Amino acid sequence: MDGHDKPILQGHLNISPTETDVVGISLDMIYGNALRTSVLNDHVIELTGRDVFQTLPPNQSIAIVGGSRWRSWYGPFLAMAKVGPSPDPPHYQHISLVDYRDVVDYMSWFRDGIGSATDGIGANTHFARNVVLPIETAKLKGVRVNAYGDRYLCNRPLFEPVNVPRRHPLFSEADDPSPITEHLGSAAPGLCAGTYSPDPLWKSNLALPDCFNNPVYNALYLHLDPNSQDWGRRPEWRKNVKGSILLVDRRRMDLAVDTVNHLVLFAQHWLLPRLYKCGDDITSRNALLNSLTMDEFNKYTEGAADKDQEMGGV
Repeated sequence: MDGHDKPILQGHLNISPTETDVVGISLDMIYGNALRTSVLNDHVIELTGRDVFQTLPPNQSIAIVGGSRWRSWYGPFLAMAKVGPSPDPPHYQHISLVDYRDVVDYMSWFRDGIGSATDGIGANTHFARNVVLPIETAKLKGVRVNAYGDRYLCNRPLFEPVNVPRRHPLFSEADDPSPITEHLGSAAPGLCAGTYSPDPLWKSNLALPDCFNNPVYNALYLHLDPNSQDWGRRPEWRKNVKGSILLVDRRRMDLAVDTVNHLVLFAQHWLLPRLYKCGDDITSRNALLNSLTMDEFNKYTEGAADKDQEMGGV
């Protein structure tokens, strides 16, 4: 129609299978994301929803991914990518998961009467420049823990402090938490881990078969379910995590190398021997978990500091 693709929206925006008509459509165009990049370069995103004047149920999917921070969104939405940076590109293209991130950011920072702090007029407001951008684009300290391959082939240290964007997916609740820090409670760092890609040097060097070995990850991810046969070991489903890892504090706080070092020492020298001593006795296992507290961790850390204990041998 007039050289433009015209999507058939019937059915995609219905509330129920029995609904036959879609009355009233709302349309937003997303041209950029100030939190990631100023413009989307080769395409724009078309966001279509139901007219806000209709009686619609709240969209729980948008709320779950954090898109309802400043307003509630009602009814279903359809996001589609359009080819080209013009105000109204005529044709559509495949949408990507990066586009999905831009849609969530747009909706998350949208305020009625102002627009989104990530794009358009709303991105030039005082709120966007002085509140949203400083928070969302800030960096937090994380710790890179290098596996044998990076340490001995690439001459990297065991621990490296690194800058991590606040928007890194590791800060999400869905990512892999350390069982030890979970048992220590909310006062402990909420450790979660992600992996780095292997360095090309690993593939060309066959003299070091343990390139992917990472004793720090093994120590921090001991299985602590008292009813499990994997008690005190690294469970089977975690064995696909190999190589160098990134550790962050899921509470969106800076994570120091010394903190990680102390947690590993505590796991290796305080916790692991006690795990083995429990054997298969469920009562002993539960008693040990009850004693796994921040007070015990702090006492151990003070003693380790007195002895100048280090992470030698890993």
